[in-house]
Amino acid sequence: MRNSFAVPFALAGAILALSLAASPASAQASRTWVSGVGDDANPCSRTAPCKTFAGAISKTAVNGEINCIDPGGFGAVTITKSITIDCHEIFSSVLVAGTNAINIAFDSFAATDVRKTVNIRNINFQGFDSGIIGIRILGDREASSTSKTVSSTASSVARPAASSTRAPTAH
Repeated sequence: MRNSFAVPFALAGAILALSLAASPASAQASRTWVSGVGDDANPCSRTAPCKTFAGAISKTAVNGEINCIDPGGFGAVTITKSITIDCHEIFSSVLVAGTNAINIAFDSFAATDVRKTVNIRNINFQGFDSGIIGIRILGDREASSTSKTVSSTASSVARPAASSTRAPTAH
């Protein structure tokens, strides 16, 4: 009698173990890449880059870095975790019309994200004569941006007046 129950339970356990092993966890990379000829369906690796910052940020771990492989317009992005976006020695831009280029929502960062730091380096912002803000900061933290060029946007870096008394740093 005992053997008749053992076989179905052993079979069910084996099926469960195989199904869990077949669906690996989707870990995020500490460094991801974007390219003017990339695709956001890619894993954003050096050999299979994403097309946009928005595509890459979802595949980049907290405190990770997004780098540019070649020139391109990498689109608007909302940042909700500590990250660095750096396009050193590459002509990169965020081309937007009627919206902000980069929104940094510090008040949406996870409680486990203790650094709460954003670095944006070597990016040009083009508002196409109707862009609103190059970098919009929400919440009570600071972001740094270096080597940026802002064109045709109403404001370079903006923070709502009620959110903080500290000004964002822009170098």
